[in-house]
Amino acid sequence: MSGGPRRAGDADAGGIGVAIDGAGRTGHAGLRMEYPLRGVPELLLGQILLALAVLFLATYLTAAALSKLRIPGILGALLVAMAAHGTPLARLLSEPAVAPVVEFLGNLAVLFLLFFIGLQIDVREMRSSSRDVALLTVLNTVPPFLLGTAAALVTGYGWVVAFVVGLTRMPTAEAVIVPILDEFGLIRTRVGRFIVGTGVLDDVIEVFLIAFVSVWIGERTATSAAAQGLVENEILRIALGAIAFVAAAWIAHRFLLRRLAGWLPRRPRNLVLLSMIVLFGAGG
Repeated sequence: MSGGPRRAGDADAGGIGVAIDGAGRTGHAGLRMEYPLRGVPELLLGQILLALAVLFLATYLTAAALSKLRIPGILGALLVAMAAHGTPLARLLSEPAVAPVVEFLGNLAVLFLLFFIGLQIDVREMRSSSRDVALLTVLNTVPPFLLGTAAALVTGYGWVVAFVVGLTRMPTAEAVIVPILDEFGLIRTRVGRFIVGTGVLDDVIEVFLIAFVSVWIGERTATSAAAQGLVENEILRIALGAIAFVAAAWIAHRFLLRRLAGWLPRRPRNLVLLSMIVLFGAGG
């Protein structure tokens, strides 16, 4: 190791790290080695990739075993994740230097999952059964929400806490339902369209309800006129942001994406690239 003083930009992982000089450039310092990812040394990154490979292999093998029993393979991921608790793999992925990387990968997986769900939705078919989907959404959200809110009020909690408890009673679990429907070839059937359509509409409702509850809590905890003014500005920002997002999505679908798709030959790699642009643009 270098005998000089440690700099603020230095990072360690088993004796290997990144040395950053005053100009922000990376360089060698003893056993320290240069790596372009700030704060993630090469040895640590290799350990992350190896740990993920082991988890993915265990998930793959578990899903293969479950499929022989006609059990959805998605349960393999859940079983492996539960079994990984308390193991060296879980401790590695929970370290402060590793957790942000794992969190980023998890958020990226959620984006891809939601994108996959959107690809399975045929707007014209959903429009033909919109009345049934709306009815199922009401039955799926309103009774659990009212029962959860009432139970919290009966046990002595205030309206804010009761409202939050009611929201937690409205899960849809798209991450589990959609892979199961796709595995059994049911996602494009009438039943599958009802389940996916109800879940999507339920998610939209929950997003707005959560935003409303967050603003409501901020308003009740505001103790000054300036704080209340910030809450009102936040309400306006959320409403305008939602309107702008819907308008931008409609304009992109109506005028931009079809033209962009025609600029290059319609090959899988070109369509995948355009899809990634849409996915990351909407997610950002």
